Amino acid sequence: MNARIKVMAAVSLDALHRRENLNLQRFLLRKLGNPADAADAAQETYLRLVKAITTTDLEHPRLFLFHLARNVAANLEAVMNLLRVERPF
Repeated sequence: MNARIKVMAAVSLDALHRRENLNLQRFLLRKLGNPADAADAAQETYLRLVKAITTTDLEHPRLFLFHLARNVAANLEAVMNLLRVERPF
C-alpha cells in the first residue's frame, strides 16, 4: 500500500471513529451488558478494522464496523460463557 492510500485510510478511519464511536459503544454495551467489556470489544473492533482497511477497499465502512463489532461481541460472550462453565463459582 502506498503512502497516499495509507494517509487516506487513516483519515477515513479517524472520521469513522469520530462519527460512530458513541454508537458503537452503545451497541456493544447493549450486547455485552458491561461498560468495561464494551470498551475492550470496541478496541478490538477498531484493531480488526485497521487490519481490514490495509488489505481491502470497503464500500460501506460503517456496516463493516458494526459487523465486526457483532462478531467481536459474540466471540467475547462465547469466551465468557466457557469460563463460567469451567469455573462455576
